[in-house]
Amino acid sequence: MSLPLKIQEAIASNILRLILLPTEQCCFRCDYCYENFELGKMTPALQQAIIKLVEKRAPQLDKLNISWFGGEPLMAKDIIYSLSAQLQAICQRKNIHYNAAITTNAYLLDVACYNKLVDYGVNHFQITLDGAQAQHDQVRKRVDGAATFDTIMTNLLAIKQQSTKQATILLRLHYRPDTYDSVLTLIDELKQTLLTDERFEVVLRAVGKWGGPNDDNLTTFNNNETHKQAVAEKLLQRLDNSESPYNTPADDHICYAAQANSLVIRADGRLAKCTVAFSHANNQVGHLKPDGTLQIQQDNFKKWLIGLSSGDKKQLRCPAMSVL
Repeated sequence: MSLPLKIQEAIASNILRLILLPTEQCCFRCDYCYENFELGKMTPALQQAIIKLVEKRAPQLDKLNISWFGGEPLMAKDIIYSLSAQLQAICQRKNIHYNAAITTNAYLLDVACYNKLVDYGVNHFQITLDGAQAQHDQVRKRVDGAATFDTIMTNLLAIKQQSTKQATILLRLHYRPDTYDSVLTLIDELKQTLLTDERFEVVLRAVGKWGGPNDDNLTTFNNNETHKQAVAEKLLQRLDNSESPYNTPADDHICYAAQANSLVIRADGRLAKCTVAFSHANNQVGHLKPDGTLQIQQDNFKKWLIGLSSGDKKQLRCPAMSVL
């Protein structure tokens, strides 16, 4: 009996998925953030190690998927541009399909940067908003405490108005038990502005306690799934796109961390499987050596693949629930 297609793709040796953190610094200090911002930019040596890794793997690859993460990755635009150009060149020479995405707060995402990233193969952007302006600016502040909403929206509106380059721009709207009205207001604003452009889409996500120093002060749904779902349904009704694949994930969804061919490369070369809980012992799965060789801690690495062997849908959707 053949394996389901998504399982086949999750273990395929001809696919490589790399989540790259060009820097772990960030210009924001969001109240629910779990990162510690101890690491700066990738060194030139580490950047070349990534290139060497892909060159070593290239003869066996049909697909290379790159995701830029941080920190705030656009604080290291130079690294993103340089690595993207080199990775694209390898893929062009070796006839490998190249695909890239970025998770960014969009504070530094002006039109020129957006255009350049799309030219470098980035076709998916994920940007978080935490409600309408007043609510958002209480939560997603700059390091110096200044507001961020106006700059983000100015950047996104400029992209809509001034750029014709095609990419999916996914607006991740965070909601909490006490921010329902603010998120509704934001949805109404977005329907009149950004969502008239088909490049922009919305996903709704509840804020959780993700291991940050401020967890005890957060107002969350505290695992009350009934309440969370009721709020989500009201928001989706206002949004009028409850059938979006981002809000109704496929029943056979497999998290990147559960996939055998997916790795996170941190700004110092350490390897992880999940982009949450970087300091957790089970999320330390190895190191990228200067020659592009992966030094894998097999015991920890295999813990993340439990869903592939068990077939359990919950473990495939979020192995962190079992591992961390």
